[in-house]
Amino acid sequence: MSVLIETTEGNLTVDLHYEASPMASYNFIKLCKIGYYFFSPFHSLEKDFIVSGGDPEYPRETGTSITNFTEHADSRFEHEGSFLKVGAAGAVASPTSIGTLSFISSPNNLIGSSFTITLTSNREQLSTIKNQVTFGHVVEGFQTLDRINQIPVEGITSKRLLKDVRITYIHILHDPFEDPADLKIVPSSSLVPSDYQLATMRLPQLKLEAESSTETESQFNSIALELVGDLPHYQIKPSPRTLFVARLNPITNSESLTIIFSRFGKVENCNVILDPKQNNKSLCYGFIEFESQHQAESAYEKLSRGCVIDGREVYIDFSQSVKTKTA
Repeated sequence: MSVLIETTEGNLTVDLHYEASPMASYNFIKLCKIGYYFFSPFHSLEKDFIVSGGDPEYPRETGTSITNFTEHADSRFEHEGSFLKVGAAGAVASPTSIGTLSFISSPNNLIGSSFTITLTSNREQLSTIKNQVTFGHVVEGFQTLDRINQIPVEGITSKRLLKDVRITYIHILHDPFEDPADLKIVPSSSLVPSDYQLATMRLPQLKLEAESSTETESQFNSIALELVGDLPHYQIKPSPRTLFVARLNPITNSESLTIIFSRFGKVENCNVILDPKQNNKSLCYGFIEFESQHQAESAYEKLSRGCVIDGREVYIDFSQSVKTKTA
């Protein structure tokens, strides 16, 4: 697993093609690290074919590549202005199956942040896709893709989804690339929707009154989470007592996680997320809620680097949600 994408319709676990598409993978994962995709919409859909996203302030602006945010991008990778060049024309892979992630590219293979995910394995349909650079594929979360695929759109011309679907967080599970020296990694606690993102949601715009800009940003973030269904009310914050753990061994269950994390305090809830449509097969991630924030912080400090459970090194971070969603 490379990344876990949390959306308002469920989660997508994605493997990136680091070796086959290094430049495109590099671009995507570094954009994830700076929080670029936070609250970006899946803005257009062709049912049973493809869904598009990756532009944080669509339709006002199209996205740019990571080269727009660093002067020290990997020297192996060429760029033109704010777009990354990913190889000679015709020398890059195209989508071949359902759940394929690809950057939208120019005819000479320049990419920004805009990407698509295929919703079919029909080779004849996929062969019609042009000017795209494949860089990953969904390995878990096909139910999420199916839910997105069922959303009505405005019409044949616009293809805009009538229901708001947003990326709420992307967990980076594996990054083989060195970070540029000037890359500004944004902590998850600092991510807030922009005014434009809130104004373009498929929901009534809300007016806020706050005494400071910091309070305003905090309320914007919370109200956005409430609107997309991730918080029951905007005044309720994601629990600082809950940890998210991913890259679990399929044999790891809630009971064994509880035993491991109980070393740091009382575990009130521990859930490894299962897929009921696949005989409760583990989706290899879960949530651990402690009695206190101090206990969660202690566990994170001790286990967030190099923790091995059932023979597999796991990924641990603070949860960004107050509820868990199966894929």
